[in-house]
Amino acid sequence: ETLAAAERVFTTVGSLADVLVAGLHTPLTRITSGDISAADRRKLVDAGALGDGAELDDIVGAAAAAGLLTSSGRDWEVAEAGSRWLETSTTERWRIVVTGFRASLPSGLRTPDGGYLPVTAWPARYPLDEDWDRRAASLARIAVQWGLLTPESREPAWATTLRDGDDPQTAELARHLPAEIDRVYLQADLTAIAPGPLAPRLELRLRRLAARESRAQASTYRFTAESLTAGLTEGETAASIREFLPGLSLTGLPQPLGYLLDSTAARHGLIRVRT
Repeated sequence: ETLAAAERVFTTVGSLADVLVAGLHTPLTRITSGDISAADRRKLVDAGALGDGAELDDIVGAAAAAGLLTSSGRDWEVAEAGSRWLETSTTERWRIVVTGFRASLPSGLRTPDGGYLPVTAWPARYPLDEDWDRRAASLARIAVQWGLLTPESREPAWATTLRDGDDPQTAELARHLPAEIDRVYLQADLTAIAPGPLAPRLELRLRRLAARESRAQASTYRFTAESLTAGLTEGETAASIREFLPGLSLTGLPQPLGYLLDSTAARHGLIRVRT
């Protein structure tokens, strides 16, 4: 159960990171009910950000509670805190979300010492609120997504201090998460293979330059002229990329990737005017 809860945390943190990366480029559209639009939901599922589109609203709800997303009413936009969150480690990402989630809980679920009641007690707290059953179920799902409770209603050791009003035990959670790596294999077929979960700061920069083809503990990324152009547009240069990739690679910079980078950089910013 503990390992399954840690794996669920790892997956959820990655899903939220994908949602925020997508939101940095285009705000997520909200429909009248407040949920994410079907079109945006489908895009995120197709991109591998989510295994199930039904998870999205709870993930967005947790992000909003932590101040990572803000809404103008019609859209969800990535807040400055969300951009900073993307640069942090997996355990720090988790800590920020769960402490924000705790702070946003309704007063009827909170305890005087800054903690909260056991999740199993939440459904009975607002018996006169007709909408409470739906909201309590959503809050409980978020608690399970973020490892504060298992589906069997047990509390992992790393969540106990959070419920008591103190900081969560990130070191305890880290013991059950896969170790992050800081190197990838750059291949001659213009792909990069990460044999484990890449450190978030490095993964975020790599994704500015390459399109992710698969996401798991081992992930694959593909370099294309379009992906490199996007990176150059966001502020990278041929020199900065040539400095970054060899430092990240266990296999050096393959010649085909070097050629693609040079040709893409040579074309970037050119304007051709014709009649």
